[in-house]
Amino acid sequence: MRRQSIAVLTAGIVLLAVFAPPVCAGITGNALDYPLGIAVDDSGNVYVTGDYSDNAFKITQGEVITEIIDSTGDGMGNTLDYPWGIAVDDSGNAYVTGSVSD
Repeated sequence: MRRQSIAVLTAGIVLLAVFAPPVCAGITGNALDYPLGIAVDDSGNVYVTGDYSDNAFKITQGEVITEIIDSTGDGMGNTLDYPWGIAVDDSGNAYVTGSVSD
């Protein structure tokens, strides 16, 4: 059985939280599977892509987890498949790369 997780550490290497299935499941309807890409914005929010689950999440410092895009898309016809990398700009916009997209 695969066990994927995201550990959130402070600068002093203090473990704040670990997000792992089933903790990540059901937050906004979908699970995070095989976390691969990760980015942090200027506010300390963490952005993570799920390669096998075809989605991306935003995790706030208050540990609120929100799915920001999934395999069905973003509501504008853009789908996401096998997201690998993620970057966030100064305005909080997330940019996601993937290997296949319809």
